[in-house]
Amino acid sequence: MMIEDPFERVNRSLWDFNYDILDAYILRPATVGYMTVVPKPARKGLINVVDNLGEPASFLNSILQAKPEKAAVSAGRFLVNSTVGVLGIFDVASKIGLERADEDFNETLAVWGGGDGPYVMVQAFYAQQLGEPQGGLLITYTFHWVD
Repeated sequence: MMIEDPFERVNRSLWDFNYDILDAYILRPATVGYMTVVPKPARKGLINVVDNLGEPASFLNSILQAKPEKAAVSAGRFLVNSTVGVLGIFDVASKIGLERADEDFNETLAVWGGGDGPYVMVQAFYAQQLGEPQGGLLITYTFHWVD
């Protein structure tokens, strides 16, 4: 079955730029330098902070998906890690049994009957389905990529 890509021309040129230029000459060298200079515990702390900043969105999406238990876990994780975990540097919540339950907006759209849409390649990002909010994506994607 052939699926029509209404943005194919733009997607292909952005993919080529991201892969051939941005990744090869900017992101990869910056990542290698970052990993060489910044010790692993500091990188892990930074990843934890970024993950902690995503908990309010996960909480809201859990509420919108009628998943009160997951919403409570996300709220608890944010509270514990923002206080005891020193602004999220340390993932204390996981150590006390509050495991991360990442709920995103695409899942919320699906729960509410939103269908699939076309994908669009965004500069410096990977392909995204239209309708998915992109706030914080670069930070989250980049820090998970470099660990």
